[in-house]
Formats: sequence, C-alpha cells, structure tokens
Amino acid sequence: MKNSEKSRVFAMATLIFISAAICVAVLFNVQLYAVYAVRNTPIVTTVRKDILASRGNIYDRNGTLLAGTDENGNRYYPENTAVHIIGALSSSGKPQGGIELAYDSYLTGENGYVELEYTTLGGETYLSAENTVEPRNGKDVYLTIDSQLQLKAENILKNAITQYQSGVIYRDSAPASGSAGAVTVIDCNTGEVLAMASAPDFELEGFSENYDEIIKSENSPLLNRATQGLYRPGSTLKTCTAIAALSEGVITPSTYFFCKGSYDLSGMKFSCMNEHRFTTVRKALEVSCNIFFYKASQELGIDALVKYEKMFGLGESPDFQLPAYGGRLASPELFESMGETWTKGQLIQAAIGQSETACTPLQLALMAQQIGNRGTRYSPNIVLKIADQNGSVIYSPGVNTAAATPDKSGAYEVCIEGMVASTKYTYGEYSLARFERQAAIKTGTPQSPRGYDSMVIGFYPAYEPEIAFSVVLEGGANAKNTVSSLIEGFS
Repeated sequence: MKNSEKSRVFAMATLIFISAAICVAVLFNVQLYAVYAVRNTPIVTTVRKDILASRGNIYDRNGTLLAGTDENGNRYYPENTAVHIIGALSSSGKPQGGIELAYDSYLTGENGYVELEYTTLGGETYLSAENTVEPRNGKDVYLTIDSQLQLKAENILKNAITQYQSGVIYRDSAPASGSAGAVTVIDCNTGEVLAMASAPDFELEGFSENYDEIIKSENSPLLNRATQGLYRPGSTLKTCTAIAALSEGVITPSTYFFCKGSYDLSGMKFSCMNEHRFTTVRKALEVSCNIFFYKASQELGIDALVKYEKMFGLGESPDFQLPAYGGRLASPELFESMGETWTKGQLIQAAIGQSETACTPLQLALMAQQIGNRGTRYSPNIVLKIADQNGSVIYSPGVNTAAATPDKSGAYEVCIEGMVASTKYTYGEYSLARFERQAAIKTGTPQSPRGYDSMVIGFYPAYEPEIAFSVVLEGGANAKNTVSSLIEGFS
C-alpha cells in the first residue's frame, strides 16, 4: 500500500474514532442531564379516601330513637317495635320496605372525601396539599307514632291472638286460627297514625342474617296487615249501610223492620244471630241485627250502597306514605269481572260486609274516623316531619282533608247513638262503661278462610272524638275486648 493510501485510511479511522468519542460524550451528557432533570422534576400523586355519610335516624313523634346508625355504619334499634312501619336494611344497606324504602332519598346521605396530594422531588416524598369535603349525613325522619303507645298496641294485639291459637269453637268446629291480626289507631283531628301494629312480626336486628328463616315462617310476618291485609269487614260495615239508607231517605230513625231470626229471599234463607223482633236502625246497630240491614238494603240498592262505601274511602287505596291496598267492593261489575253472576242474595250479603267486599284495617279505622267526625275524614299520615342535622324542618306534610260530606237527615248522629249503645255488651274488666266519657264501637264477625275473623271499629270519646281505631283478629273472637286497653293507652 502506498504511503498516501495509508495516510487516508489512518485519517479516516481517526475521524471515525473521534466521531464515536464525541457521540459517546454527547450521549453520556444527555444521560446525566436526564438523571438530573428527573431528580429535579416534581412527581405529584393524588390519593382519595371516601368519608362515609351516616344514614339518617328514625324517631317517634317525641324524639325517641327507633332506628339509628352506629360508628361502623350499621343500623341498630334500641327496641324492636314498629317493625313494619320502619322497614329493614339488607346486608348491603339496601332498604327493604317501610319508611327505610319510602324515604330512602332523605335518609341516604352524601359521602365526603379527603384528597391528599403527595410530591416526590429529589428522592424525597412529602404531603404537598390536602382537600377535605365533609360528608352530608342523611336527614332524620320523625314518625307520628308514639313509641310507648305503639308498644302498648303491639302487646294488646299479641295477647289477644295468643288466646285463639288453637282456633275458636263456633258450634261444632274449631277452625285453625291465623294467629295474626292488626291494630290501627288514628288521631281524629289530624289523620296522624298514633299506632299501627301487625302480627306476627319479626326482629329488625339481624334481619339480613335471618331473612330466609323469616320468609319461611308461617302467617307471613313480613306482611303489614294493617295496610295490606284484606278482610271482609263483616258487621262493621253496617255503619256505612245505616248512614247510606238514612241519607238517601229509604229509612228514617223511626223506621222498623221485624226480625224473626231469619230472612227468606228467592227461596233462600238468610239468618240472624237472634230474634230481635221490631227493630229500628239504632237498635239494629246496637245488637247487630242482620235482618234489618237485609231489608234496608233491598230499599237502598247496590248502586247507592257502593256510592257511600266509596264516600268512606273503601274500594280505593288511601293517600299514604306506605303501600296500602284499596280492597274491593261487592257489585255487579266486580262479579262480571270475576266471571260470576250477581244475585239479590249478594246485595243483602254486601250490606252486612260479606260477599266479595274486602277492606284493610287502615281503611276501617278511617271509616270510623269519618263517622266520629260526622262526615270529615283526614288523609292518613305517618310522617310528622323530616329534619336536617341542624334540626331544621325541611318537610312536614300537614293535615289534609280527604272527605267532607254533609250529615243528611242526622244520619251520622243516629249511627253514633247505635254505636254508643253497643258498648253495653262489653263486660267485666273489658267493660267500656267504667270510662268517664262514652265510647262508640261496632263489632264484626265475618266469615273467612279461617272460619271466622273478629273485628271492631270505633272512636273515643263518642262525642268530639280524639282517636279512631280498628282491631282485626284472624280466626279470633271478641276483638271488642281490646278496646278498653286501647282507650287506657291512648286517652
């Protein structure tokens, strides 16, 4: 190789080496800069932690806690009362009926959070910012019930139905009792529910854990019989029939019908409990004479009877915060929808609360309220108010009039007189005569799948009443014997 060629090769190699060295140096400096830049550029990390809001409490009208939330967010109950009214929560906190479900949007709070910002710089990490949004706890719901009076009603009901767990002997048979029933007490001047008991009930504590056992229990303990139990009203409906007949002028207070203990209609015999002989409407209500109302209904007709039943709020769901059934009214239209034939016999049975007529205990208490108020019925209400955590009232339903019907021909007054007279058939420790003021009641013993049910409606005092009530005992008897204890508890 010539010297000139060697010089060129050497020069090129030197150039390549120098270029490579420069590249390495540049890359090294870039790496050093990158490391420096990373160490001196802050890295921000945000961590967010939720702060759970507490569910609102449920209180009675006096501020007694019925359902609260502990520090772990679990629902607790100082006393197992008003369970069908309160409702329950599932293990996941989902509301299961009652006020818990109906007012979930108020009871549920809005969770807050803590947002923490961490900065890493120069190999060190420190808290650089903190932002806290406080949770908004749920609103508190105050019920119209008095917890002590509610417990009283529940005990009255449980004591009454335990007497008939083996059934009630009617003539030669003792059909099995339902061992169930309901008590409803309403303020006559406001429509506020003062007590609403349904039996059997269940334990709110541990509801989720025991749910499978509860739903398998006999007699449907989850059913609120006061608002969703449908029963033939029996002779309690004679009050409505009496007011309808008097108001329509088909009878007067002095009209009488002869009761010989039975009534023949189109070749069929319909019975009465006794031979009441010559009977006026007051006396018929006092002794619960079927024959009087059989005959009065023939003059009245089914259309007029249904009109007055609806006037008392029967056959339609009341405006209420909890689910409440409307029941049904015996009529040609109902029978047609059932594929059945309407007969004259169905009319006279409907007039005494039999046939296919069905009502809830709440509806019966409202009917009693309207009679006691001489035509005025208030919408039932079980929520007194809703308040925020500062105690400020954000909702109050107030008093709402559902019906205001004129007292034609003194019909309500005559009906009340008959109901007052019927209290003389309460005896001994159950006697209503021992109270300073008079009570007004009407009993019923309708046929049912259990054989017979027993019920009573009424109000106290009879004149200027404060409370109206209904009691239903499935397969029981003498519901009227609960009235004295109710009056003692609520007067």
